[in-house]
Amino acid sequence: MSSLLRGYRYWSKRLPLTMAFATCFVKGGASDLLAQTAIEKRQFTLWTKPNENTVDFGRVLAFSTFSGGYLGCGQHYIYNVLFGSLFGVARTFKTAVKMTLCDLFVVAPGLY
Repeated sequence: MSSLLRGYRYWSKRLPLTMAFATCFVKGGASDLLAQTAIEKRQFTLWTKPNENTVDFGRVLAFSTFSGGYLGCGQHYIYNVLFGSLFGVARTFKTAVKMTLCDLFVVAPGLY
């Protein structure tokens, strides 16, 4: 397991946007699959004609793509690039407060 985490860390540093997209793409798809199967009680079937009782794979793809694009790449840029250039990269309480207030009053209501 530790070698898997080391590999993930290595590639996250080497290709941050690719890894952010891939991670959030998988998480978004898994979340929607869980919602459709556990909450909506849809059947996970690959070989039958789609209907209202089976998983909507178009919806899974839509959630995955949104998650990878905005939650992976978009938020990586906002929180790691833009916030760093606006508020600096110092790990101080003052910087954390500025970032939190910007997130609370600008990012959350305006960009999500």
